[in-house]
Amino acid sequence: MSAKKSFGLVLLVLGIVASLGVLGFSVGGLIPLVLGILLVYYGWKKRRREDRITGTVLLGLGILFLIGSIPMAVSMLVAAALLYFAYQMLTGSENSGGSCGTRNESKRYTEDNGLDDPFDEEWERLMKSAKI
Repeated sequence: MSAKKSFGLVLLVLGIVASLGVLGFSVGGLIPLVLGILLVYYGWKKRRREDRITGTVLLGLGILFLIGSIPMAVSMLVAAALLYFAYQMLTGSENSGGSCGTRNESKRYTEDNGLDDPFDEEWERLMKSAKI
């Protein structure tokens, strides 16, 4: 790729980022993450070849970029987990993990006593002992 085309590609990406910023979509935090991943990849590739000094420098810079992107990466993982669990709850999927059959045991326990849950039983016992 020629220098003119590379510069045009950089300008295109900056224009897209700027227009998304005007629309309210901030992708500024994504740039260091992507740049860090690319630097780590190229640094590792160069380090495995004969150019160990350049590879180590690129690898170090990439790791520094990635360390700076850790808060954004964690927030992206938390957002993805929230979306996943929200989807599971909205679709009513029974195999979403978590309870491992305790709901059926709790339902059986409360049906025998005629109460909604163990808290209600404890509350009733407290009310009878206080004679309120």
